[in-house]
Amino acid sequence: MITRTLMLAASLAVTPIAMAGWTIDDGSSIAFSSTKNTDITEEHHFRDFDGFVTDGGSATVNVRLTSVDTGVEVRDQRLRNTLFDIAHFPTAVLQMSVPKAAMADLKAGKSATFQASGALALHGKRVPVKASLQAEPSSDNRIVVTTAAPLMLDATAFSLTDGINQLREMAGLQSIASTIPVSLNLVFKPE
Repeated sequence: MITRTLMLAASLAVTPIAMAGWTIDDGSSIAFSSTKNTDITEEHHFRDFDGFVTDGGSATVNVRLTSVDTGVEVRDQRLRNTLFDIAHFPTAVLQMSVPKAAMADLKAGKSATFQASGALALHGKRVPVKASLQAEPSSDNRIVVTTAAPLMLDATAFSLTDGINQLREMAGLQSIASTIPVSLNLVFKPE
């Protein structure tokens, strides 16, 4: 559950935006789901993250893993310390490239749906990721970027399996899924 949340959050944070000097603004969210005991799925999110997109289409999202919020403080602490190991890996970083055609559409004030690729750095590993994204300019000169489909992160690729197993034992669960769907809703403002 925790692993899925972290990976999902990290993946979502990479959402790209077109134009120079764009930063993540209020109203943004990074959410992830976790599934325990095969059929119990819960939604979680990260409260503290920032990011930007350069004029060349390079996007970076920094997610502070200490800000994980599952709605249960003891579970948040276990995720921070047992799964994420925030003492050694306090931040997840998503870096992606926005296609030039999508950036041109956004600069022209049009919506864009596109595939973005890059990498997510989490728990000492850097793993390639791809995302299907939708970007919509708003009337207040901001751009809203959302995931067209959740980013599916695999905990094993980030060496989080041991942490998931420890969490499962601590919580007395039969299972915690190692695939984590992450959803992004990122609002970008010009600097």
